[in-house]
Amino acid sequence: MLPKDLKHQIRKIRGTEITHADIQALLPSESQRKITGTSINAYGACTEDMHEDRDFCIFNSWIAPIASGQVKSGIAYGTIHGHIHASAYTDTSLDELLARPRWAFPLCGGKPQHWVLGIIDFTRNEIAVFDSIPELNSMNEWAENMLVKAVNAVMACLGKPVLEWSPVYWKRKVYSPLEYHGQIDGWSCGLFVMMAIDVFVDNGSYDSVTDDKKDAMKNKALETLMTLPVIRVSKKATCDSEDDEPVEIVNQTKASTALFPTTSNELIPAEVQKVSHASFPDSKILGKRSVNGSKETDDASDGSNTDDEKRLKKRSKATSGARGAKILLSQ
Repeated sequence: MLPKDLKHQIRKIRGTEITHADIQALLPSESQRKITGTSINAYGACTEDMHEDRDFCIFNSWIAPIASGQVKSGIAYGTIHGHIHASAYTDTSLDELLARPRWAFPLCGGKPQHWVLGIIDFTRNEIAVFDSIPELNSMNEWAENMLVKAVNAVMACLGKPVLEWSPVYWKRKVYSPLEYHGQIDGWSCGLFVMMAIDVFVDNGSYDSVTDDKKDAMKNKALETLMTLPVIRVSKKATCDSEDDEPVEIVNQTKASTALFPTTSNELIPAEVQKVSHASFPDSKILGKRSVNGSKETDDASDGSNTDDEKRLKKRSKATSGARGAKILLSQ
């Protein structure tokens, strides 16, 4: 039974606040509504915290767009340093992150906007992406570029040298559901990323991620987020009104010249500069599939786009204080 004042409740994990606007897509009464980046980050953080002796880390999805210069670090999106601190066991040492050989980064980008899970496995020297619609070619188009910049930013924050990502040393893989079991709609990519997070945590097979498990995943994610403590109850319901929040987008020409900002906490989907397919000749596509002989894509114009995606379509404006207050900086 959901609380009667759910629309007014605000929860929190790792400095990020979760409002009803974020939980709404997980409610049984909602259908075909895309999952927000806040929900994915909160679910990843909760899942990670359930495992004490973990050999993995699930980083906040804001790290990649900050590192690639798509959004400015600050009170609205946090800082790379703040997000990394939130991922560590303690606030006093970040070195323990290096002892966890498997890293995951929820990523969003491309046209149309699409969620995937970026994976770095240091034990296998593997750069990988889980993609619920591999036909979109997200790995080569934008995801690997984003993932590498995110990892480099984390390494720099830890005081370590930037890694050499040559195909000679690092193999590339794209994981996806089995044929005829992948995403066949334009809105559930976030749920597939949540299912992929579960597989990543258990170091299992991504073949177990299937379209018929979407409803079960929604219920599990809702139950997980509802376990978070309520930090306060707002007077005003936090529903869809946040769709109109302005977002400042950094000029892509200038952003492409820097690996990451000089100041380094969650993810708004953002368009990413395309990467040449020829740059990654060793990339492999696993589990190719099609449905009825055609590709399924996330329709950017459908009415179920997340609040995150709508915000990025706006031009540069002053960052909204209401949304900005959702994230506390950890320095």
